[in-house]
Amino acid sequence: MADTHGYEVIAEITEAALKNLLKAAWKSGGDASAEGVIPEKIDIPGPSVPAPVMLGPYSVKSGMVQIPQDQLDLTMDTGVNGLRIKLGTIIHIEINNPPVDAAKLFDLTADIFVRTPLGARNNNEIIADFTSLPANAVTVNITSGNPITPIINESVEQFIHKKYQDNTTQHKEQ
Repeated sequence: MADTHGYEVIAEITEAALKNLLKAAWKSGGDASAEGVIPEKIDIPGPSVPAPVMLGPYSVKSGMVQIPQDQLDLTMDTGVNGLRIKLGTIIHIEINNPPVDAAKLFDLTADIFVRTPLGARNNNEIIADFTSLPANAVTVNITSGNPITPIINESVEQFIHKKYQDNTTQHKEQ
């Protein structure tokens, strides 16, 4: 008889089966009614993301993160004895009191990666254990490009115009 180290059952599950379980946990319409549900969207601020939410030095007035089901993926991660989960996201953010109007709204896409160990609960459930992840277990890659590049010219114009209007920059009328 094989040595099962005290366990009654040992199971091997394929990466493809785990991907199917991940996609089965996704709920459309923002249904977050049960433990383990991956919602289609998350409101910012909202029940799962309380205020204040900061984006650099600026607070977020409102926003939404969408998690399309076809953007969920995972791979096995032996470094954490678990998984590397990918959440492809679509992010809409409104900045509270932006320095210029051009920096008020941002629409971008990003891949969020979470490295999490697998664990057991009640000795009969295998779970992805998110309870004590270190800060470096989560990484974000912006996939839509630098969100500042498209607004640089407009931001500079608005900033200079604002400084001119409030007389904080020297100017000479001709």
